[in-house]
Amino acid sequence: MKTTSRVRSAEPGETSQDHASVAFVVLGQCSSLKNSRRLFRNRKTGTPFFARAGAAIAFMDAFYAQVPSKYRNLKLGSLTRPLRLIATVYYQSRRSDLDVSAVMDGLQQAGVIANDRFIIEQHLFAEVDAKNPRVEIHLELI
Repeated sequence: MKTTSRVRSAEPGETSQDHASVAFVVLGQCSSLKNSRRLFRNRKTGTPFFARAGAAIAFMDAFYAQVPSKYRNLKLGSLTRPLRLIATVYYQSRRSDLDVSAVMDGLQQAGVIANDRFIIEQHLFAEVDAKNPRVEIHLELI
């Protein structure tokens, strides 16, 4: 039986930083994007549209502010360099759905990753910490 390894050697022009993993913690309750949409109306045309509301906007703002500056604008990931996301979400209670789409959008908005479609492997965990809700994020190049 032939096995293949996903680890590859460095290409010319790559630096050691290209092989580094990224890990940090974002404090606050992770909000689910699928449950936080509200219906709004365009003031000029009256056309209805859905947009993020309340908790989702607050979490995205807090997320962006807490991304360490050394990880901003790294633009990790590509079609040839996919990413693995390992995230542990600590909720205030078990009532929330495990949804990390806000985390992936935040990573892209902060420039940590080039595009969230480059995350092809996810390991997600939900825990409860009523006093300290947070998201522990670990990204690796595959």
